[in-house]
Amino acid sequence: MNDTSIDGQMQFAKRLGDFCRQHATERSKDAVSKAAELVIMNLLSGHTCTLLDSLCEQYPGLWKKDEVRALLQSSGVVATTENTAPLPLTLSNSDRVYVTRLFRAEQRLAASLRERLAKPLPALTEASQNALRALKDQPGINEGQLVAIAAAVRASFCVITGGPGTGKTTTVSHLLETLRLGSPDLRIALAAPTGKASSRLGEALALTNLANPPKPTTLHRLLEYLPDEDRFRRDRKRQLAVDVLIIDESSMIDLELLLALFDALPADARLVLLGDPGQLASVGTGQVLADLCRIAMPHEGPGRELAAFCRANIGLEITHREVDQPLANVIVSLRQNYRFDKQPGIGSFASAVADNNAALAMAALRHGHLDLQLKELPDPQEVVALIKEHLLASFAADSPAAALIAMDRSRILCATRKGPCSVEAANRAVEHLLRQQKHNLREPNYHGRPILITQNDHTQGLYNGNLGIIWRKNDQCLAYFGGKGEPLRAVLPQRLPAHETAFAMTVHKSQGSEFDHVLLWLPDRLSPLLDATLIYTAVTRAKLCAIIVGKESIVGSALRAQPDRNSGLAELLC
Repeated sequence: MNDTSIDGQMQFAKRLGDFCRQHATERSKDAVSKAAELVIMNLLSGHTCTLLDSLCEQYPGLWKKDEVRALLQSSGVVATTENTAPLPLTLSNSDRVYVTRLFRAEQRLAASLRERLAKPLPALTEASQNALRALKDQPGINEGQLVAIAAAVRASFCVITGGPGTGKTTTVSHLLETLRLGSPDLRIALAAPTGKASSRLGEALALTNLANPPKPTTLHRLLEYLPDEDRFRRDRKRQLAVDVLIIDESSMIDLELLLALFDALPADARLVLLGDPGQLASVGTGQVLADLCRIAMPHEGPGRELAAFCRANIGLEITHREVDQPLANVIVSLRQNYRFDKQPGIGSFASAVADNNAALAMAALRHGHLDLQLKELPDPQEVVALIKEHLLASFAADSPAAALIAMDRSRILCATRKGPCSVEAANRAVEHLLRQQKHNLREPNYHGRPILITQNDHTQGLYNGNLGIIWRKNDQCLAYFGGKGEPLRAVLPQRLPAHETAFAMTVHKSQGSEFDHVLLWLPDRLSPLLDATLIYTAVTRAKLCAIIVGKESIVGSALRAQPDRNSGLAELLC
C-alpha cells in the first residue's frame, strides 16, 4: 500500500527528487536536493525519517546544522511541524526530515495510541473477574502469562511480546476464554500480516483447549484491500465490526499498515498485538513494535498501575516499576521458554541474541550442540546435502496431503533471492541433486516441486506466502494447498498466480513459519542485510535443529550488528 513495493518506492523516490530540484529556491536547491536523496535512500532501508545530523555528517564541511536547517525551512518545498503545508518533505521540531506522508502517518499513529491509552474500558463483569481469579490456580500458566492477560483485560490496547516458545498463543487462548466468560457474544477477530503467519496462528490455537477458536485471516483481507485503488475498504468511515482484535507477528507490520488498522478499529474495541521485537522488522517503513518496546522496556517488569490491577483482580503480588510511562502498563514480555528445553543450543543462542550478547551467542554456536551447528562449506552441493534427507522426504510421500506435511518440516533459508548463497542458488542445487537421483525434472511443474505463492489472487483464494506442492498422477498435474487442519484443495497450474520454487526461501518470507529442520545459508561477505535480527529469525524458525552455513567471522560480525531504524515515534509517546 502507498508505494511500499520496491518498484513503487523507486518511482516515488525519482518523483520526489525531481520535484524538489525543480521547485526549491535557488539558494536552498543544493541542500534540499541532498536532503531528499538521503531521505529517499534511508526510506528504502526502512527508516521513517532522516536525522539532520546525519545529513551534515554525509557532507562534512558543507554546512553547519543551523545553516542547513535554515536552508530547508526557507526552501519552499519543506514543511515544518507548525507549517503543515502540503509539501513533499517535512522538517520536525526534533530535526528529523521526513517524506511528509510518513510524518503525518507517524503523528496520527502516535495520537491514536495516546487516545487508546487514555480511554478506560468499562468495568469488568463479575464473570470476567471470577475467570481472572481462577486463572491463578490453573496448572501450566506462569506469572508472566497472568500479567499479560491482565494487561489485555484492563486496557483497550495491549502488546504481548516474547520469543518462539514463550507461550504467546497459550496466553491468547486463556485471554479469549476469560473475555468470552464475561461477554459470550463478543465479536472476536484474529489476523496476521501474511497468509502463512495467519495459518500458523490457527494451527497453534487448534492445539489449545480453546473452544471454537476464530479462524485467523491476513490483515489485508481483514481490512479488505482494494489493489486497483491502493487502499483499504475498511477505514474510519467503514470500521470493522469487532469487539476484540488480536494480531500475531506484529513485528512485520509497518507504520502505515498499523495506522490503517487503528483507523479501521472502533474506539471501544480491544486491540492486542503479539510479536517478537528481536525478529526482522517489517519490509515496509518503520519498526513500530521495537519502538514501543524501547519506550516501555517490558523486560524490566510492569508498571505500578498494572501491578495494582493484578493485586486487586487476581490476588497476584508482582515486582513492578514505579514509572509513569503508560505503555509500561500495557506491554508485557514473556520470558519463560517452553519450546527449547530439549534444544539447548537453539534456546541458549536465542536468549543470547535477544539480550544483545553476541559473545554468548557465538559461544552457543561453538559449543557443539546437536541442535545448533555452524559449518563452513563453499560448495552448494555440500550445503544442500546437510539437509537432503529432510528436504526430499516429500518425494517419498504417497499422497499430496502427506507430501505437504513432509515438505513443511524443513527449509533452506537465505538472506537474498539472487546471487551466490541465495534462494535461487539453493533451489538450483536441490534440483541438481534430484536429477542425480534420477527424478524427472523435464517439465517446469515436475512432480513434487514445492511452490511459494508470491502474489495475492483473491479469485483462487491464494495469497502471498502460501506454500503448495505440484502433484502428478495418471497424466494429471495439479498444485495442492492445505494440510495441518486445513482442507486440501487443488488448483490447475495454469491458474496459479505468480509463484516460485520453494526448497529455499528468504528469511523475511519465513517469518510466521516453523520447521523441524532449518539450514541458514549465509553469503561469504558482509552486507547491510546481515545482522542479528536476520540470524535470530532464521534460527528460531527451527523446532528441532538449525544449521548455519557460513564463515564464523561473518556470523560474528552479523551478530554484533544490531539494526535500528530512524523514527520519531518513541519521542512522540514519551
